[in-house]
Amino acid sequence: MPVSREILDQLNLIQMVESNTESHGTKFTFSIDGTSEITGVTTDTSDFDRSDTIQKILT
Repeated sequence: MPVSREILDQLNLIQMVESNTESHGTKFTFSIDGTSEITGVTTDTSDFDRSDTIQKILT
């Protein structure tokens, strides 16, 4: 999911590689999920888990 630099900084997400050699310069960060005992998110592979993770990123 593309996010702004501001959100990356808030979540302390860093790029996977320091020196990006991708031909298109695509920047990837480490994967995250919304794992929580409260919401029941477990593996982040179901539609519910993914939407919950997105909601947590945006709030």
